[in-house]
Amino acid sequence: MKNLKYLLIMIIAVLGLNSCSYIWNQFTDAMYDLAHEGEERKKIHKDNEFAIINPNYTKNIKELLEDVKKREITKKEISFENEMYPESGHSLEVLIPVGTKIKGYHLIDEKTGYGLPIRLMTMYNDTPTVMDCHHVANKRDGKWITKVSVVYGSPMSAEYIAKKIGEKNGFEICK
Repeated sequence: MKNLKYLLIMIIAVLGLNSCSYIWNQFTDAMYDLAHEGEERKKIHKDNEFAIINPNYTKNIKELLEDVKKREITKKEISFENEMYPESGHSLEVLIPVGTKIKGYHLIDEKTGYGLPIRLMTMYNDTPTVMDCHHVANKRDGKWITKVSVVYGSPMSAEYIAKKIGEKNGFEICK
């Protein structure tokens, strides 16, 4: 009877120590996460459309957006040339602000190299009656829909520029 009691105490002690290692591992993981919080945001490069959320670039990009807001939208740029749908060869010619260019699906400033939180996307849609308007502006060209949008959480100046681009290119402005 006495041996059984010691055996049960040993089993409970082993189980208790095993659960302590789990708690310790959870604690150390949480401390690591706290110590390295925000590192993912700091890895975003300055020519990325999400560069505005990087604390190192936020101020500069906000100032740049105010500058781009004053620029003329007269520069012709061909985008999506065999990039999104290489088999279709679909491309889009759009007017964008002077001093910017299209890199991938977003605008970047040619002088500073900062990525602007403004996207230009083209999507294939074979349902001609479906025309959602979740972005800043849309334009349908046959089975292709071109959308101008901004990165979530962007300043109002980015949305203003996106609307100006949409208006200049004859897009339907979303409400």
